[in-house]
Amino acid sequence: MTPSSPGSPPPAQGIQVDETRLPQGHCRYILITPGVKGNRCGCVSFVHNKAVPGAICDCGHLSCFHLHALEQPSPISNREIELLKQRVQSLEEQTDWGDETGLGGVLNRVSQAEEAVEKNREDMLSEIKASYKSISGAWELIGQLQARVSSFEETFRAHNEQLSRAGKELQDLRNRHLELLDSDESLEERIEKLEDAGSRPSLPDSSSQTTEETASSGLFTPLGTPGGPAPSPSETRPPTVGNPARARPIVSKRPGPCELWTVHVSLLPSSKQQFPFEKDSTAYKRCLSRGLHKMVAVEGMDGPAFVTAVSRAFRVVLQGRAWAPLQAKVCDASNVRELPMLSPLEQVPPGNTYDIEFLRQNCATCDEEGRMEAIYIALRNDELSWDFLKKCPVYVEGLGSSWTYDKRLDGSDRVEQNGMLPPPATSSPGSLKRSASDISRFASLGSTATGMHESDGTRSKVARTCMAGMVEMRRGLGTAS
Repeated sequence: MTPSSPGSPPPAQGIQVDETRLPQGHCRYILITPGVKGNRCGCVSFVHNKAVPGAICDCGHLSCFHLHALEQPSPISNREIELLKQRVQSLEEQTDWGDETGLGGVLNRVSQAEEAVEKNREDMLSEIKASYKSISGAWELIGQLQARVSSFEETFRAHNEQLSRAGKELQDLRNRHLELLDSDESLEERIEKLEDAGSRPSLPDSSSQTTEETASSGLFTPLGTPGGPAPSPSETRPPTVGNPARARPIVSKRPGPCELWTVHVSLLPSSKQQFPFEKDSTAYKRCLSRGLHKMVAVEGMDGPAFVTAVSRAFRVVLQGRAWAPLQAKVCDASNVRELPMLSPLEQVPPGNTYDIEFLRQNCATCDEEGRMEAIYIALRNDELSWDFLKKCPVYVEGLGSSWTYDKRLDGSDRVEQNGMLPPPATSSPGSLKRSASDISRFASLGSTATGMHESDGTRSKVARTCMAGMVEMRRGLGTAS
């Protein structure tokens, strides 16, 4: 058997370390910790770790990092330790759970505060719910109010429409009332003329002669004659005691030399005006307010009687200036048929004698029976301005709004300092024409005899009232028949 090779050396025996020479103090090793600087090991005394070869402490650091001897506590440190103990004891006493002033009281107070907060939170939630309910009710009320407002708006709109229609109807009634006033004025003038003529006794021969002439002419129908209609009961009533009976008035279509006849006369601002003013226009209302449209009563059939009556009726506006009637022709155009077209007279009669036959043939607009309805006149060598007419006396009340500034009428008018002589009017007459249906017409009231069958010679005027039954009355007045 071969000799065995030398084997591995035996494990080293533990080196005996003299523990008397090992340090006893605390560890001074500086710990290397990321983010922390200057911290040392917390080992307070060296304890030899015999499981590891060498002089290593249980903290894992070598003995060289430990102090050689333990540090004895100084009296100052002992005193600090005692103070620290006393403070800890006082803190323990303060943290007694049974004492209200201690930590237990604080906890009780905190718990009470939490309970109060919870209660307040519940109350707040209930109030918020009630507020939500109130808000929902308010929104419902707002919706109802909006619906009512919409209904009120519809009602207000309907009322506005009704008011506008009522305003138009009121304006129509006002215009008709003005026409009635004009008609009443002309009727009163005619009645006064008839009363004045009836106050004079009439001869039977002249009455019979007039009746025969009118019957032979065939233009007028006499009243109260055997050939005329039967008289009314009021006409056949016997005269009142103490008042002698007077002759009954006789109306004829062609009056005799001394009979009375009426015609509507309109004084136009300019003789160059081709058509009359439209009814209810601003210019028409201005002329009506200053009495430029009148029913004129003429005593006699000759020219001087007509000139005298017209000059007397319009003396305030004419102021003694010369005037002349305008020639009226019916326009045959399709759109203005039967509309009188005005122009200065082409043939002036000798001596300006505008008798009734000349006026009927040249100047007057007549109805189907040949009775004169209207005559239009104007200044011969001058014109009437709106400024001059505005300063004239008011003839018909209630038309002051028509004199507000109108650019078409008043734009080029010049105001005179003395206010007497009117400057030439520059408004276009052709633009102010009116249709044939709106022309202010008064039918001729015919001619009457000088006698009147009345109980007395005069007749007192009565107050005029505008009744609903009179609204449909028009300006045209038919002759008595």
